[in-house]
Amino acid sequence: MDDKIQILREKVQKRIKKKKIFKIVIPSLLIAIILLTTILNYDKIYGGVYTANINLGRLTVSQAQEKLEDQLKNSDNIITLKSGNKKLEIRFSDYGEYNPTDTAKNAYNKGRKNLFTKLATFVTPFIKRNIVVSYKLDETLLKTSLSEFQQNLENPYLDDTFEIKDDILRIYTGHGGTSMDFEATYQKILEAIEKNETTTIDAVTNIVKYKGVDIDKIYKDVYSKVQNASINEETGKVNAHKNGYDFNKEKARQMLLNAEENSTYEIELIVTKPEVTTDMLSEKIFDKVLSSYTTTYSTLDANRSSNIALAASKINGKILQNGEVFSYNQTVGNRTLSAGFKVAHVYEGNTVTEGVGGGICQVSSTLYNAVLYANLGIIERTNHSIPVSYTPKGQDATVAWGSIDFKFKNTLSYPVKIEAYASNGVCTVKILGNKSLDYNVKIVNTTSKIN
Repeated sequence: MDDKIQILREKVQKRIKKKKIFKIVIPSLLIAIILLTTILNYDKIYGGVYTANINLGRLTVSQAQEKLEDQLKNSDNIITLKSGNKKLEIRFSDYGEYNPTDTAKNAYNKGRKNLFTKLATFVTPFIKRNIVVSYKLDETLLKTSLSEFQQNLENPYLDDTFEIKDDILRIYTGHGGTSMDFEATYQKILEAIEKNETTTIDAVTNIVKYKGVDIDKIYKDVYSKVQNASINEETGKVNAHKNGYDFNKEKARQMLLNAEENSTYEIELIVTKPEVTTDMLSEKIFDKVLSSYTTTYSTLDANRSSNIALAASKINGKILQNGEVFSYNQTVGNRTLSAGFKVAHVYEGNTVTEGVGGGICQVSSTLYNAVLYANLGIIERTNHSIPVSYTPKGQDATVAWGSIDFKFKNTLSYPVKIEAYASNGVCTVKILGNKSLDYNVKIVNTTSKIN
């Protein structure tokens, strides 16, 4: 009887224990599911996320962006870089700008790498988590300022320098002094920018003794093989020639073994001249006349004749690579008295008046016709308001500084060169290249009557 009672009692206790476990597990599972759902659907930046000392926690991306725009737009922090008595003030607004949009997005992504990091970050908002503020920086400008600061250090370390004059290598020895670790200092500046605060930082420097001339390094920089000029078959561009340079390194080493600081030493160079120079190939690459056009003018108007000759000289020798655009205004420049232009007859509307640079439209019109016959691409061209005497109707090209230009594009697969000259009442423009056109260009004029 006692055994039966005991068995019955144990069964009851097991049932009670199961009920207790059920009461604990089920609520816990519900809490876990609710927490997990909350984390997965949480659309704000996690608590504790900061950037540049700005709290972005529990904000949406758009709210964070607005807050950053408000607090960073007037940010004009100054980073003072110093070394001894030398200082450089770096005002961030002079070198870059902060990017609130990217910063807000990066803040939102903080702690969202995976489910574990999401859970850990969500339940610990009291832990401060910093992200770097995003910004755009003119690195070239900042590094230029830093280089100038480096050069103006108190008693700066100076490297050896050299120059080549004809067949002489002239070496200028440097001296010991303060040397700045450029990259380490630059990184300290970037770290200060990321903190978005006005601060002073020390340049990373050390004292370096002069180690003497590194003749092996100089030899590596100076030595070069002679190189003939050549033509790139694809672009038609001339690759410039190069002289070959060499010198007796061991003899130079002995000379500079005990070189003194701040001194000058000269070493005789062995110079090898190329057999084919750039000038030789430049003549070859433009040995074909693609087109030529000539107009005439009266030499009785000395000022107009002078303007035509000056404008022709300014476009003479102009080389256009494949795809390059020519602008008459940019090439000739502003027509002013100080530029050498004179007062002469110019077209203004439907009348002829006096103006500085009168006559240069004859050069642009002559060029226009040469360009047409070379079959190059016309980009911008305007005819005069009344017919001109030096070209057939419809074949002129007027220009006016700041408003009307004549532009064309080299649409050929190789470079072209403009050859222009004007004298004795004759203005001629030629387009030169290294291949003859395999077709002829014919210009046909028609006259239409408007009722």
